[in-house]
Amino acid sequence: MSKPIKIILWGSVAVIVLIAVPILYISLNLNKLIKQGIETAGPRVTETRVSLGSSNISIFSGEGELNNLVIGNPKGFESDSIFELGSIHMAVDIDSVTEDVIVINDITISKPKITLELKEGGSNIKKLMKSIRNAGKRLGRQSAKNEADSQGEPGSDIKLIIHTFTITDGSVRILVPALNKEIKSDLPKLVLKDVGKDKNGVTVSEASIIVMGEVEKTLMSATRDDIGNLGFSFGDQLGDGKNFTDKIRDGAGKLTDSIKGLFQ
Repeated sequence: MSKPIKIILWGSVAVIVLIAVPILYISLNLNKLIKQGIETAGPRVTETRVSLGSSNISIFSGEGELNNLVIGNPKGFESDSIFELGSIHMAVDIDSVTEDVIVINDITISKPKITLELKEGGSNIKKLMKSIRNAGKRLGRQSAKNEADSQGEPGSDIKLIIHTFTITDGSVRILVPALNKEIKSDLPKLVLKDVGKDKNGVTVSEASIIVMGEVEKTLMSATRDDIGNLGFSFGDQLGDGKNFTDKIRDGAGKLTDSIKGLFQ
């Protein structure tokens, strides 16, 4: 074999190795990196505990599942978690992952368990949404600062378009600690189409707010009668006033107002 051919051959092998090794490394470690990323970045956004059981996403197809994603309750609420998402199927357009707008063809969450906790001043879902909004603003300011410091061209954060988002076979637990009450209900199937498409993509925080807002609407609609009955229960119990102190009357009245506020 002539020397030029050997050089070309070894050069080709070197190129293949340089390309193949990173791909192999990423493919073998992708799901570990996804799990670490979610459990590290999640709490910064939600200000709650976030854990993921496992990830099984293919780097080649962009399709797979996240299992047992748990989002803890915000501070000031009593139950352990607000969302327990058993199985999340995802299908990402693999050609879009290097672009500014990542296209997710499908997210399907099966059999989620949602805990709605009602207290004076609002619900745990409202508080979680507030944390996510604040995180989005904070990350946006940080991104702008980084661009200014680097003196680079103005850029944009990575954005998402979600063609289909589905929640199916969900269950809801409504807790009112002040009354020591718990109600269980089913969550109707929820399907959202083309989230962020009309804006050519939305940030992760914006997508989260859109989805959680629709989840809250569906949840409120499904449990309206149950929550309303809790309000009437307050009135019935406080009617005679013989077994309640003024302090309890005040607390219950405020809590009733906050329950009514959930529907406004």
